[in-house]
Amino acid sequence: MVIALLLLLFTTLAPAQDSQFLFDVNGNLQVQAPAINAAPQITRQPQNSVVETGETASFAVIATGTKPLSYEWRFNNTNIGATAQALLLLNVGTNSEGQYSVVVSNAFGSVTSAPALLIIDSDGDGMGDSWEVTFFGNLNQNATADFDHDGVSNLREFLDGTDPADPNSFACRLTVISDLGSVSKTPNQTTYTNGQAVTITAIPPTNGLFYAWLGDIVTRTNPVTLVMTNDKTVYARFTPIVLNWTNLFSGDWDTATNWSPNLAPGSNDTAVILNTVSVTLNTPADLGDFTLGSAASGPTLTGSGTLTVRGAFVWVSGNMGGSGSTILEPGATLSLDNPGQVGLSRTLENGGTVFWTAVGTIGMSTGAVITNRPGALFHVQNAGSFVFQSGSPRFDNAGTVRKSETTNVLTVPSGMTFNNYGTAEIQSGTLRLAGGGSSSGILATTNTTLVEWTGGTFTLNAGAQLNGAGLYRISTTVTANTNIVVPNLDMISGTLGGTGAVTISNAMNWTGGAMSGSGRTIIAPGVTLTLSNAAAASLSGGRTLENGGTLLLKTGAGGIGLDTGAVITNRAGALFDYQSAASFGSLFTGNRIDNAGTFRKSVSTGALTVPSSLSFNNSGTVEIQAGTLSLAGGGAHSGSFTVPAGTELILSGGTHTAVGSSSITGAGQLTVSGATATLGGLVNVSGSNIFSSGTANLTGNYICTNNTLTISGGTANFDGSGTISPAVALFSNGTLGGSNLVTVGSLMNWTSGLMSGSGRTIILPAATLNLSGASGVTLSRTLENGGTVLWTGAGGIGMGVITNRAGALFDVRNAASLSFASGARFDNAGTFRKSANAGTTSFGSAVSFNNSGTVEIQTGTLLCNGSFTNNGAVNLSAGTTNRLASGGAGRGAFTTPTTAMLEWTGGAFTLIAGAQLNGAGLYRINNGTVTANTTLPVANLDLFNGTLDGSGTVTISNAMNWTGGIMGGSGRTIIPAGVTLNAAIPSVAFLTSRTLENGGTVLWTGAGVIQISSGAVITNRPTGLFHAQNAASFLFGGGASRFDNAGTFRKSVSVGSTTVPSGVTFANYGTVDIRSGILAANGGYASSPNGLLNCALGGTTAGTNYGQLQVAGTLTLNGGLSVDLLPGFSPATNDTFTVLTAGTRSGTFASFSYPSNRVTLSLSNSPTSVILRATDVLPIPQPVLLTPQLLGSNALLTWTATSNVTYRLENNGDLGSTNWTAVAGDVTTFSNTASKLDTLTPSNRFYRVRAFP
Repeated sequence: MVIALLLLLFTTLAPAQDSQFLFDVNGNLQVQAPAINAAPQITRQPQNSVVETGETASFAVIATGTKPLSYEWRFNNTNIGATAQALLLLNVGTNSEGQYSVVVSNAFGSVTSAPALLIIDSDGDGMGDSWEVTFFGNLNQNATADFDHDGVSNLREFLDGTDPADPNSFACRLTVISDLGSVSKTPNQTTYTNGQAVTITAIPPTNGLFYAWLGDIVTRTNPVTLVMTNDKTVYARFTPIVLNWTNLFSGDWDTATNWSPNLAPGSNDTAVILNTVSVTLNTPADLGDFTLGSAASGPTLTGSGTLTVRGAFVWVSGNMGGSGSTILEPGATLSLDNPGQVGLSRTLENGGTVFWTAVGTIGMSTGAVITNRPGALFHVQNAGSFVFQSGSPRFDNAGTVRKSETTNVLTVPSGMTFNNYGTAEIQSGTLRLAGGGSSSGILATTNTTLVEWTGGTFTLNAGAQLNGAGLYRISTTVTANTNIVVPNLDMISGTLGGTGAVTISNAMNWTGGAMSGSGRTIIAPGVTLTLSNAAAASLSGGRTLENGGTLLLKTGAGGIGLDTGAVITNRAGALFDYQSAASFGSLFTGNRIDNAGTFRKSVSTGALTVPSSLSFNNSGTVEIQAGTLSLAGGGAHSGSFTVPAGTELILSGGTHTAVGSSSITGAGQLTVSGATATLGGLVNVSGSNIFSSGTANLTGNYICTNNTLTISGGTANFDGSGTISPAVALFSNGTLGGSNLVTVGSLMNWTSGLMSGSGRTIILPAATLNLSGASGVTLSRTLENGGTVLWTGAGGIGMGVITNRAGALFDVRNAASLSFASGARFDNAGTFRKSANAGTTSFGSAVSFNNSGTVEIQTGTLLCNGSFTNNGAVNLSAGTTNRLASGGAGRGAFTTPTTAMLEWTGGAFTLIAGAQLNGAGLYRINNGTVTANTTLPVANLDLFNGTLDGSGTVTISNAMNWTGGIMGGSGRTIIPAGVTLNAAIPSVAFLTSRTLENGGTVLWTGAGVIQISSGAVITNRPTGLFHAQNAASFLFGGGASRFDNAGTFRKSVSVGSTTVPSGVTFANYGTVDIRSGILAANGGYASSPNGLLNCALGGTTAGTNYGQLQVAGTLTLNGGLSVDLLPGFSPATNDTFTVLTAGTRSGTFASFSYPSNRVTLSLSNSPTSVILRATDVLPIPQPVLLTPQLLGSNALLTWTATSNVTYRLENNGDLGSTNWTAVAGDVTTFSNTASKLDTLTPSNRFYRVRAFP
């Protein structure tokens, strides 16, 4: 049973919290839980109501949703003003009849119910008046009457909504027809009620048969029960018949109406299907005779049922398909008289005789199987063939298949298998098996016939015989799992496989294909196997080709491929003459050639390759008479290899082990390319010696002098005797290794690869090493340069040890890197130069750069990700960068001209005595720690991140930018007069234990804070300006710290607060100028008698319109107080300004000044504040028109002024306009005249000047 759950949200009938309910399909409550806020949902609709005239009617609705719910009742979609959950209608009449609905609403939505009908029943019989008038024409019928006499009362039909005037509403009739015999009905009635069951039984005549019911039921079941829901007609058939398919469309075999007469064929019937239709047979059918198709049609028999024919089956056209079977019983015949193609996609089982005489073909599709039973005959007497269409069709012969009369080819096509357990007689022509199969029986040929396997896999099992004087040809897979002797065999393509031994007793031609399996193919002494294959012939699967005679691989042949344990054995005394330019092929491992006789490479000047999974074991003689022999699969060698001039021996793969008795000699070329070769014998090849891949372990007597040594891949380990001193070394990939010394006398090109081992590679003083690779090189031995190294390639160097001798040049002309190996280092005692390329040359994090000579950075960037020690000179050219990312140390000099930069980005770098940071360029700390333990002048310094540390004094002579990081250590950072420190800090910067001494200008503009800790001191000298142009604050990080101001500390621009935190003492010996916002001294504020506090007034709100000093704790006033009025501001009389607040105030300011002759201010002190009040304010003078004087391209405006008053110059093109434009820059003068310049324009201008307080 499938159980469904219904989830509803509704309110309970009694007042309560909204609930969530879970019901099963039977309406049983499963879960109740508090509900979430929800719009209304109606869970019970208003119901129809039948009411007498004058009585009371009611409708009600049940709804869910978040309370409160509101109700709006409607009659025929018109609001009637009723708002209760239930609607009560009193004294109803005909005008009350109609549709009633309700709209339920809450704060989350609304919903409208389905309409309910109010039906008036004036005579009280329970039936609506309108319904009675419709069906009866009046109101005279009562509820219990049966107007149509069908056994159903009027009231019930009213309630059910049926027609009370229709006597056939529930009456059903059954009609039975038969040709012979009789039929009984139980119960035997004229009519039946709706849903009543009736059993009918067919009674055949004596010795007769019942065949089928037809009509409203189609079945051969007898008796059969019907359920009456309407009138039915049934036919009973008692005689067999000839049945012709008459349906012009496709249909079911068992559907009687598709046949004439209307019966599905049964036992002893004759079925005839001539139309082009599809007939589906899904049940067993047993026929006498059967005709399928005609010359003018193409019917299809399909379905899962079995069709048995016991007489004559004539198949002219069309198809037989489906998952079922068609069976010819013994004695039956099938005449294939098909002029065209017939189709089979089911099982055709022959126990009798099949005569295939017509020229048509048989199309075999998915599910097609032809079974020829023992004793049966399938006689092909025509020129037809099978045609594959889809799936995996097959022909299973346990009887006799005979091809006779025609000399054509009988094809069992690709995709269709032929399994022979009996006899296949090829009396004429050719049997072509293109779909595979098997045989444990007999294939018999004559001297003029041919059996050819052209497709699929065909298996010769125990008992199989290949008889006759004809030819057997393989162009597919034939598996011989039994021993077979074949006088004549052609291998065209495909595979000869299996576990059996196939012995050739006369001749074999191998022009293509493969031999595989664990068996053997034996060429007896005196027999020749000729390979003239255009493509590679294949030997695989552990098969052995055993040559005791002559194996001739002719010129132009495609070679032999071996795989999966295949073996070619060349016996002692046998000849394997390889004349072709093609090579061996091989897949997987275990394949080998064992040469105990003579293996000769002749005729072709091309390369003969023995591939990687094919071992070549030589205990005899290998003669390379022409071209190249490439051994890629390794081998064991105790014999000889002869490599004359113009030829080449390549050890191109596998593992080669040559013992001391072996030899490789001649004037040709030796190449190791992909092999692992341990050469313990004599190797003396006076041509080129090339190592392109693999590993060559030269442990014997290896001689290579004054010639060319090429390493383009793999590994060459020189650990034996002999001498290695090439004039030219070409190193483009791979590894040069071993303990021997390799000395290059003239030229070495290194574009890729690795040099390793305990030996050394030496570039003599007159030699040049070109590093020009695009993908980089790796060094894990010592490269000692006494001449010139030109590094021009885009690839990097994976480092070991590079020694650049004094007097040598290492010239980097790229943007590559030196990296990778741990413990790597570059020791420069000569000249290291970065030139030509404007990109970045980098040293990896594991590479130490030790400079005791000269580093010249002429272009681009030198990035040192490892440690960098400079005890020599590092000289940068304009526009270049030296980036140190992992620390180091040095006493040497760095020189950066204008636009050049030295940048520390990580690690810890220590500048010790003697170190210099020279030049007008930039020095930047962007991460890591730079420790200056010596006095260090520097023109330009950026501290973006990281730490400036140490005990030394760092003096900036031009400019410094501080955006983050730490200044620490016991030393000092000095900003002299005329120098600017730009502290544009976005987040936080730290001053830890260090002294920041400013005699120039500090511009603090960022939104970030400055954290002061561990005794750090900011000293603002008398010449210094510390300008806070933000609302950021100082933070206290622990340890007594202080801010000593002997110059000017100014806060401006931002109206926010700048806080000096608790723990940091602010001592004022100079001027604190608060132009805007608030300066909060939470760590205390002390002023000397010479100290001055100045606050700019621009309004009456502290921090917003005028500057204010806030001091936490106790404050003793000292020094002076002054204020100035911001341009444009004039206070009103009695305006007050609290310019200072404190936790507790004592003392007074020694002086108070305000530079304005238009405003009089008075000062008063409270216990916690200092307050200024405006006591006398003079009006602002009206603007004064001015007459300009020409001064070059400018207009000079001069006017009489009052000291300490701010003036604004304005211009206008029209005296009548009020829109005057200010000339940029107000003027404050300290004399009795003032002036300003304005650039002349083509248009007329009038000028005026206005005074501000």
